Amino acid sequence: MRLFAAVAAAAVLVLAAPAAAQPEPSALVRDVLERAHQNAPAGVDDYLVTLVSGPARVQLYLARHGDEWEVVEERDAPLADLFEGMLIWPKLAEQFRAGMTAADVAAAQPGTRDLGVETAGGRAAHGVAMRIPGLTMESMPMPDSAHVWVDAETRQVLRVVASADMDPSYGGVMRRGGHVDMELHFDGYESFNGVTLPRRWRIVTRMQANLTDAERQEMRDQVQGLMGSGTAEEEAQNRMLVDLMRQMLDGEPMDVTATVEDVQVNPGRPEWAQDG
Repeated sequence: MRLFAAVAAAAVLVLAAPAAAQPEPSALVRDVLERAHQNAPAGVDDYLVTLVSGPARVQLYLARHGDEWEVVEERDAPLADLFEGMLIWPKLAEQFRAGMTAADVAAAQPGTRDLGVETAGGRAAHGVAMRIPGLTMESMPMPDSAHVWVDAETRQVLRVVASADMDPSYGGVMRRGGHVDMELHFDGYESFNGVTLPRRWRIVTRMQANLTDAERQEMRDQVQGLMGSGTAEEEAQNRMLVDLMRQMLDGEPMDVTATVEDVQVNPGRPEWAQDG
């Protein structure tokens, strides 16, 4: 009986304990912007990120111009558009200004609201609806408004969710319009020669394109034509692209994971980015 009484008493204490305070949404967004700003500290004028995803390897070059960041993707590299769209930290950092208050954020980010607490990447995360200017999916613009989950301890972004009806004017697979649901997942933040980035990047998307059956088959045939015309390395990359395109055309989730292989700090502009 004493054991049951002790358990009951403990349960009462747990139930009576106040829930952990959820940060005020605008204050949380301010923390996110400041953290993103600090990820590339003063003295980092530019940096070169090398990402690996299966057989694909791509580089992204970032250069600081005052308070703004220029991002250039390696031309003709497989998945370069996709990975460039995942590079959200410069977009967040550009919104931060020294001395910014929660009131400043509320004025600059109308509609900011609390989404509660979840677990993201195995870590406790606060959710907030906020704007991330420049979100893209394969170079197609996504709405600024996104649901973002932020590490409760470090204030690094762990997960971003955005959805959009796509504008047919961008052509390609969306030439008749369609819908995209996109999730970005980031895990394992660490310092790479002073620049803080997640080691693992993951994007999960579902694209519903308003194509006719004939148009879908035509695009499958076009993509399949990539095969059989390159080196073993190129064939492996092309196979990955063919599989991803097939998943997109069939309305299946496309799930791509990349790992940071290397980050070079202040390397100067690479030759392939001279025209960027």
